[in-house]
Amino acid sequence: AEREQWKWILIRGLYDRGFTKEKVIKLFKIIDTMMTLPKQLQAGLVTKIKQFEEERTMPLISPTEQLAMERGIEKGIERGIEQGEQQLVIRQLNRRIGEIELSLIDSIRRLTIDKLELLGEALLDFSSVTDLEQWLQNNPES
Repeated sequence: AEREQWKWILIRGLYDRGFTKEKVIKLFKIIDTMMTLPKQLQAGLVTKIKQFEEERTMPLISPTEQLAMERGIEKGIERGIEQGEQQLVIRQLNRRIGEIELSLIDSIRRLTIDKLELLGEALLDFSSVTDLEQWLQNNPES
């Protein structure tokens, strides 16, 4: 029972230090080899580990990795919104003033979200491609 307690303390320490998933598994295997337990105690320890993971909702990634992942997700969402808005404005322009040239589409894709929203409102007053070209000249990309 004392050996089980020491093994539990060591294993918990791995989680508390925020190691990567690979490192936790490697170190766990070493601890498991060095501190073998009878099957009944080992089963109890495994249950304790599972409960601990569930309580902590242990993602098996470090806090730094978690933060990076969250930032990546945020950027992906922002980029998706931006692309959706670009596509909507381009479709509206094509419907309002006819098929627009690729060079103008490229200029639209370089606009910030704020400028895209302004263009989305302004295009309601456009009657020709010239109106779009003028608007793009008066509203630089950045």
